[in-house]
Amino acid sequence: MGSEGADASGMPTKAILIAAILLIIAAPIAILFWMTAVPGRSHQGPLPRLTAEQRALSGRLRTDVALIARKPHNAAHLREMDHVAQYVEMELRQAGYAPHRQPIQGVPGVFNIEAMLEPTDADAPTLVIGAHYDSYGTTPGANDNGSGTAATLELARALSDLRGRSRLRLRFAFFANEERPISRLRIWAALPMPRRWRPVRSARSA
Repeated sequence: MGSEGADASGMPTKAILIAAILLIIAAPIAILFWMTAVPGRSHQGPLPRLTAEQRALSGRLRTDVALIARKPHNAAHLREMDHVAQYVEMELRQAGYAPHRQPIQGVPGVFNIEAMLEPTDADAPTLVIGAHYDSYGTTPGANDNGSGTAATLELARALSDLRGRSRLRLRFAFFANEERPISRLRIWAALPMPRRWRPVRSARSA
């Protein structure tokens, strides 16, 4: 009788212990699924046909990435780095911008590139849209970060007709030397900004 009572009294404790162990195991898994879950539902079935505008956009992005990421371009490959910089500047000029080079102190031969779209109000806040345009090591950098550079270029093209009509000052920045070892110097994103410009957010494509 005493043995049965001891077993009965021990059951709740054992159940609580098992539940606690299961909770400890399940909680990190549930948190991981919550953090990595994609909102909405995945598309099923054939993809819809691209519109003429979407096909043109796809072609521009493909051309940009192919020209930016044809070879490694960084502080160790300055000739190709300059080729990419000139391409970025040419595309910005064709979209009506006046690109400006910002030399990077201590890293000769490379520079950030920026282009400005002025707002209606000179005291409007500034939105920075940027991407780094150098590649890592000996890689051509199609995804890191030719795609981000191409996306930033396309945004500059698409928003160019807002010149003088935008409620924000749009500052398109193309950063050099994001990749190591130069990135450790913490100087690659040093774009100066006048105090009268009130920053609202930085949208980086990388």
